Amino acid sequence: MSFVNIGVVKIAESYNRQKRFDPYIESHHHLSCIKCGKIIDFEHKDFDELNIPPNIKNNNKVLGIRVVLECICGECRRKNKEAGDE
Repeated sequence: MSFVNIGVVKIAESYNRQKRFDPYIESHHHLSCIKCGKIIDFEHKDFDELNIPPNIKNNNKVLGIRVVLECICGECRRKNKEAGDE
């Protein structure tokens, strides 16, 4: 039995092959930095209440909604500005 199976953590999105786990299991969303791989949690009620398209809702059982926004995080942007890349 794993922590994911018993609901202690959730698997977080990641663009590399390494799985990342999120101990914050309440409904929330993620910013995912494409430069450094950092995942930043955020909450947004409108995202929690997204309308599921009928073709998805009718053919599947949607268990939850999690929005992932790809970004370049503030720290990476600052480093790029300091290096003159932005």
